[in-house]
Amino acid sequence: MQSPIMGAELSSARRKISTTTTGVSLSSAGADYSTGTFTAAEGWLIVYLVKQ
Repeated sequence: MQSPIMGAELSSARRKISTTTTGVSLSSAGADYSTGTFTAAEGWLIVYLVKQ
């Protein structure tokens, strides 16, 4: 879950957030507005771990 910080300046740039079994990666998404992309503004990335 990506949560933008209130009052942060908005950008037209995008970031793609991908997950695997071993980690999380952030990469440039250009002008891609598909699922899994978010604005490149300052924010928090919150990760929940679930024990199975």
